[in-house]
Amino acid sequence: MENLWNTPLVSGIAFQVQQSTKETNIPENFLDGEFNLSDGEKIAFRLAKPQGETKAKVVVIHFHANAELITDVNFDGYLTSGYAVLSLGYRGYAWGTGSPTIGTLFSDANECFKQFEDKLNQFGLNDIPWIIQGRSLGATCASYLASEYPSKFIGIIFESGLVDIKSIPMVYDLAKSFMPQVAAAWDSVPDPLRILEKISKISAPLLIIHGRLDELIPFNQAEKCLSTATTKTKRLHEVKEAGHNDVRFLMGNGYYQLISSFVDHICLLKLSPEDVDKMGISQLKSALKARGIDSSQCVEKSELVSLLKSSI
Repeated sequence: MENLWNTPLVSGIAFQVQQSTKETNIPENFLDGEFNLSDGEKIAFRLAKPQGETKAKVVVIHFHANAELITDVNFDGYLTSGYAVLSLGYRGYAWGTGSPTIGTLFSDANECFKQFEDKLNQFGLNDIPWIIQGRSLGATCASYLASEYPSKFIGIIFESGLVDIKSIPMVYDLAKSFMPQVAAAWDSVPDPLRILEKISKISAPLLIIHGRLDELIPFNQAEKCLSTATTKTKRLHEVKEAGHNDVRFLMGNGYYQLISSFVDHICLLKLSPEDVDKMGISQLKSALKARGIDSSQCVEKSELVSLLKSSI
């Protein structure tokens, strides 16, 4: 049954391949390219950074959903927040080549990961921290890379994330319709992704954004993700009226404000002693609060500095 997940039937359902061509007239702060895979296939990417001399605060590595394109990402929302974005997907999407399968998701993500640094450095995005984000199916690749390379990502964001493929009602219903013998033995069918196992190993701060009315990936998957995660900093943001594909639309600017707040909080947790020396009193108090440290007994700025440095 392990080969079940890589059959053409399953791949045709799991991946609604969308194609597009490279744009020839994109702004200077955008770059379209490809990651080369060891079997000769390619995965398309689009990279964008803030305009001019503005240095990006973070790079968001973004994996899209199964029926989207790398160009569907709202780059302006991230760029306005001061973030660079590296948007990538799967085989055959956009101007990529080959055919995607469940079985190649992680190996492909791993091959792309090994090329991230070179692509970013060539575009002037060296020495900038990375956050990884996955929407829907993209959460599988995000969780895999975050668990495999914990020191590389300062934060993880799941939007409408898939974390347990076997518990999605639609998956079981499809199996029952097209492969009744498989559905009859559903409990013994191996989970090909084991995302919850990977989430349990993640140590970086985690933000989960999910629509309460999600009709494809039920909200209880977000709750399961939250309860499984062992990271000290984790949050589930429920979008009450949202389904699977309208979270950003219904949140509006609040979507990027939420991400900015998350990133700011992470940055306060990643301070160096040199950073502390440059901070004002309000910043020092915010950083201590982010760490859960009571600073109410501190009278002088020097006391705040000493207390914060002792926690680094």
